[in-house]
Order: sequence, then C-alpha cells, then structure tokens
Amino acid sequence: MLPAMSAIEEAIRNAGGVVRMASTLGTSPSVVSNWKARGRVPSDWLRRFSRVGQVAIERLLPDDPEGPREGQDDPDTGRIVPVETA
Repeated sequence: MLPAMSAIEEAIRNAGGVVRMASTLGTSPSVVSNWKARGRVPSDWLRRFSRVGQVAIERLLPDDPEGPREGQDDPDTGRIVPVETA
C-alpha cells in the first residue's frame, strides 16, 4: 500500500511536477523541492501555490497556524526563532 499523498505533493503533481510548478511561480525547482521536503509552503507563497496546484489553501496550511515559537526552528528560513528578552 502506498502512503497517502500530502496536499503539497498533490499540488505539485497537479501543476505538472516540481520544475513546472517552480517555473509557473517564478522560483527555482530547488525551492519547491525544499517546501515539499519540509511539508510546508511559506505563507507569502500559499495563495499562488494553491491556485497553480489546484488544491484548497486550507489543505496547505500548517497544523500550527501560529508558526514556530521562540527557540524552535522556523521552517521558512531554517533559523531558530530568537527568544526575546525584556
């Protein structure tokens, strides 16, 4: 039995693959591949990614809509979110 396809994978397939999705969005295939690997599309790309991939934007939203918290990795940048000090 094959694992279930994620919404991101489905959108990429619907767009014709990583290269075609990247080309349509105006970014590089490595960027789209990174989103696929991380399982998350940055918020500033969600609308376009959803439209091009023909997948409802709600299906692409992360489980934690607030995003990373202090001390956690930010999947959009790969950096640790700094802990604010007073």
